[in-house]
Amino acid sequence: MGAANPLAGRAGYWLRSVSGWQQGKTTWQGDIDALTPIHSVADVRALVDQYNAAGVCFCPVVVPRGADIAGEAAAHAALAREVGLLMVDLECYAGFWDGSSYDLIPSYWAGLRAGAPAAYLVCQPDAREFAWAPNHTEQILPYLDAWCPQHYVGWDSGNVVWLDGGLELQRFDRYAALGRDMFVTLYGVDRVDLAGAFWEAVRDRALGFHTFSLGPMNADQLKFFAGLPRPRPAQPQDPCADLRAALAAAQTENQRLAGIVAAVRAAVA
Repeated sequence: MGAANPLAGRAGYWLRSVSGWQQGKTTWQGDIDALTPIHSVADVRALVDQYNAAGVCFCPVVVPRGADIAGEAAAHAALAREVGLLMVDLECYAGFWDGSSYDLIPSYWAGLRAGAPAAYLVCQPDAREFAWAPNHTEQILPYLDAWCPQHYVGWDSGNVVWLDGGLELQRFDRYAALGRDMFVTLYGVDRVDLAGAFWEAVRDRALGFHTFSLGPMNADQLKFFAGLPRPRPAQPQDPCADLRAALAAAQTENQRLAGIVAAVRAAVA
C-alpha cells in the first residue's frame, strides 16, 4: 500500500496522460491529441505544479495496454513516483488492455507497485459484472490504495442504456467491501439526474467523484456537477467512547447502591 491519500478534501483534475505503448515506448496523450500538452514525465510535473498553485490536485491517468508488461509497469511507475499519485484506467476490451492475456494483469500491477512503493495508486475499472473476473479484481487488491469504478448510470446514448440506479449501488457495494478507499466515476452527459442521485446515495462512503466525458459536456451539465454536494465526512471515532460508557454505567450503579443504603438507614432509624 502506498502513501496517504493526497486527494482528501481537495478538488482534483484527473486527466488521461498515457494512452498506450508502441514500438517499445510510451504513447503520451499529447502524441495523439494536439490539445493535450503532455509528451513526457516533465510535462506532467509542470501541470501538477500549475494546478497545485491553484489549490487543485492534478492526477495523471494511464491506460495499460498489456503490450509490454514490464515496460509499461516501469514507465507508469516512473510517472507515479514523480507525482506521488496515479490512476490506472483498467478495461478489458479493444482500445484498452488488448495486447496480451488478461491473466497478466496482476503482473502489471505487481510491477507498478514495486516501481512506485510510496505512490497512491487508484484503479478505475469498468464497474459492470463482466469485468470483475478478467480484471483479476481480488488478485490486484494488494497493490492498490483506492478504487474509482466507472459508475456510468445515466448513460443513455448510442448503443448504451445504463439506467438502473439500484444495480449500480450493488456494484458500488461489491467494490467497497474490498476495504480500500472509494471514489466513483460519474457519467457527465445524458441523464445527469441519475448520476446525481447515485452520488447522493453513496457520498457517505466515497471520498469524492470524478466526472467522465468532460469534452462533450455543456454549460448546464458542468454547473450540475459543480453543484453536487461534497462527500459527507465520516464522524471521527471517540477514542474514549468505551471508557465513557463504563463510567456512565458505574455512575448509574453508584446511584442505585446509594438508594439501597438510604433505604436501609431509613428502615433502622
